Amino acid sequence: KFKLSMSHSKRKNNQILQQHHTTEKNLKAGMDKQKMNFKLTKTVLSLLLIFLLALTLRIIAAYNIDPGTDEIIYSVMGLDFISSGQLSTIGQIPLYFYTLDVIYKVFGLEVWTMRLLNIALGSLATLLLFLIGKELFNKKIGLLSAFLFAVSSFAIINNTESDMASIFFALISFLFFIRGFKEQKYFYLSITFLGIAYLFKEIALLLLPAYLIYFG
Repeated sequence: KFKLSMSHSKRKNNQILQQHHTTEKNLKAGMDKQKMNFKLTKTVLSLLLIFLLALTLRIIAAYNIDPGTDEIIYSVMGLDFISSGQLSTIGQIPLYFYTLDVIYKVFGLEVWTMRLLNIALGSLATLLLFLIGKELFNKKIGLLSAFLFAVSSFAIINNTESDMASIFFALISFLFFIRGFKEQKYFYLSITFLGIAYLFKEIALLLLPAYLIYFG
């Protein structure tokens, strides 16, 4: 009877210890999850603030920088471009003009509507730079890259040029190119967005040699 009692007591103690360990494990898992959610929320908040900063600075610049000769020429060329039936122009590939024409039809032809596409894509480019930096290094480098681009005077001043649309889609292409090393299906998306970037401006082809070196 004494042995049975000792055995029963030992089993009961083991059960209590197991329950204690299980409770500790669950509490630790819950705390880790909360920490991860906090980090995620902090990253998202930081990225949102960087985006709003980039957007604000580009709007201020758009209202204070006088249009250059090239900007005026290319912006006016977009007016009624779709109804003209043109597939391209001598100096520019057509997608930029098609997009401008749609913007003009919705908002009218104003200085700010001439720059609306570039303001939007220039601001959104900060998000792409974060993702690229995160893929290549880590979240901190991604946030730093996004911030530096957001406040870059060169990027802000030149954000009024038509190059920004091409650069934006080229960045998407490059992001998918990086992810293609993990899953090859992303390479197809990379080439697709490089084609879209090219249809905005030929500057996107600067990425092509890097792609050819890899695929070659």
